[in-house]
Parts: sequence; structure tokens; C-alpha cells
Amino acid sequence: MLPIAEIIRNKRREKNVTQDELAQALGVTFQSVSRWENGVAYPDIELIPKIALYFEITTDELLGANEEARKEAQEKRWHEVFNSFCYAKSSKEKFDIALKAYREFGDTFYATRACELIVGENLMPRADGLLTLRKLATEVLNNPGSIYDQTSVIETVYKYEDENKLSNWNKYVADEHAVRKLLARRYAYKNDIDNMNRQLQINRWYSLNHSFDSEFAKRHSEWYFDPFASVNGQKTILRLVDALRDPSVEVDAWIRRRAFTYIRLAAAYFGVGMVDPESFDDVREKGYEALSKGVELYETIFKIPVEQELSFNHPVFDLISVSVSSLFCPDGLYNKSNIYTVYQNAIAALTSPTGWAWFDDVRNEERFKSYIARIEKYKPEGYDEYFKD
Repeated sequence: MLPIAEIIRNKRREKNVTQDELAQALGVTFQSVSRWENGVAYPDIELIPKIALYFEITTDELLGANEEARKEAQEKRWHEVFNSFCYAKSSKEKFDIALKAYREFGDTFYATRACELIVGENLMPRADGLLTLRKLATEVLNNPGSIYDQTSVIETVYKYEDENKLSNWNKYVADEHAVRKLLARRYAYKNDIDNMNRQLQINRWYSLNHSFDSEFAKRHSEWYFDPFASVNGQKTILRLVDALRDPSVEVDAWIRRRAFTYIRLAAAYFGVGMVDPESFDDVREKGYEALSKGVELYETIFKIPVEQELSFNHPVFDLISVSVSSLFCPDGLYNKSNIYTVYQNAIAALTSPTGWAWFDDVRNEERFKSYIARIEKYKPEGYDEYFKD
């Protein structure tokens, strides 16, 4: 604890004033200030508030009851409350202690524990519990220094919140993948087995797609402008897919990815011909071979019964079930748009100029137009009205 002499000297220097200027402000002589700072004498008791006001500190700080002592007392109090919380005899007592401690200390640890007790112990009617939970959770989630508490409290909220209010909390979650994990835990908590299994299917599907795409997504920007790199990239994707499936089976859950990748490969081959005219005839045939394969696969997709279950033909992915009706997402997700979006991706790849400029040299060829016509044969009923709306 610093003596008052040192506090006055330090504060005067911080304020950048002389002993004489301080003396004039306080109505004393500069010799008095000098004696204070040298520890020879102490200010009169009636001057203490005036000196503290001048330095913009409390009288306790001026007298040496500094921040260190305050923190020590507060820490002692925190531990007393923490021990009371840990050894409380009932959940209700524990909740009351946590709520009071949060108000006293502003520590989100206690707010988070209060939230968990509301949900885990049913301490109050649901309407009251929701109001309290929402208030406490919002305060915790808006506190930038409590990542652990934020993670815990958002999971608690997802267990207890009304279904139609869950989206209000998504802004506090890192990404859609994290939201899907929270939903699975919600349904498990509620013992809603059907929804839990459906959500786990969705989570596995997205995890598979993320794992598969993350390696290639960062390279697509390079492939977009370099047809040579794109040829190698699309061929690598096809080889990887074939390593994860039974190549002897044509209809499986990889078919849409394979179809679209073959279309991209065709565009890349035609792009090579645009950049290197001398190789045009050779790569042109390779482009049409890839295009033929892609269109053929799309035609197969349109013929698959919409509810037919499609396997990935690999033991690692046996727990994921997809179908055409689910847009190759689990259990009917996005069921309304299903085949419309599959068709849109296929036809847009062949007819859209944006992003598909490598097709420009062959767009007017009858052979190319014939592939467009083959896809157009499978235009779903109601497609134009669906996308117009």
C-alpha cells in the first residue's frame, strides 16, 4: 500500500503541475506540499477531500486504500459466495445464490449456471423460466470476454427455447454447421428420436460435403481462370469420387456430383482449345466426351424414382441416406424444390454465359445444341412458375 506522500507526488507528476501550482489550487503554501511529498507532514484532514477531487481520485485511494486492497477483499468475497454455491443443499438455493452473485459480481459464470439450472431443474413455470433465461442468456452472449460461458449458454437456450424462436439466436452461433449440431442436441434432450435422427442425417451429409469440398473450394478460384489447371482439378475430383464408391455401380449418391464435374471438365477442355488453338481439335473431342458423360448422368438422375434411396457405396458413409426427392440432402430436406434445382444446375451450366465462357467456341455447333436439347427434355412440370415466384 503506497503512503500518502508518494501518492500525492505521483499524482502531481501525472497531472504535470508544480508544487507551487498544486499549493495555489489547494490554498496552501508550496512548502506545505513539499513537506507532504517528503513525508515530513500530512495534509490536514479537511484538505483530504479537496486533494482527492483535484486529482480525480477517491479519498480511499488518496489515503492508500488502493485498488490492490479492494481486489483482495473482492476476491475473498467471491470465494465465499462460490463455496456457498458449490455446497448449496438444493437446486433452488443454488439458483438463488447464482442470481445474486451475478448481480453482485457481474460474473457470467453465475449467469450461465443460473441458465443451466432453469433448464435442467425446472425451477419455475416455463413462461417465467423462458423470460429469465432469455434475459440472462442475452447478457452472457453479448459479453465479449466469456467464450466458454457463451458456448454453454447457447446450448442451454437451444434445449429450452420455443421452436419458432430458435432462429433469433442464430446470430450468436458461429456458422450453420454449429446450428445443426445444437439442433441435434436439442432433440436428444427432448427425447425426440425421429427429429434427432433426421438432424443427425443432415449433419452427417453436410460434414461429408464440407470435408470433400474444403480441399477443392480454395482451388476453384485458380481453376476459374486457368483451363489447364481446371482440367487437372476436375479429373482429380472424379478420381477421388471413384475411390470413395463402387465404380461398377452407375446409380449411387455420388451421381449428381459426378454429372456436374463432367460438365465442368468439358468446359475446361474447350477452354484449353481457346487458349491453345493448335490443340483445339484434340481437346475438342475430349470436351465432347466429358460433356456426353455429364449429360448422360443427368439423364439418369431424371429417371431415378424420387423416393429411391441412394447409397454412397462406401462403408464410411453407410449412415447417410439420400434420394432425388431430398435434393441429395437427407430425409426430404428442401423436398419442395428437389428436382427443380437439379434441372436448373444442369441447364444453366450449358446455357448460361456467366462463368461458362469456355463453351463459347462451340455454343453454335449442332452437336453442342443437341446436348442442351437432351437436358431440356427433362424440364420438370411447373419449373418456370416455381422460379418465377
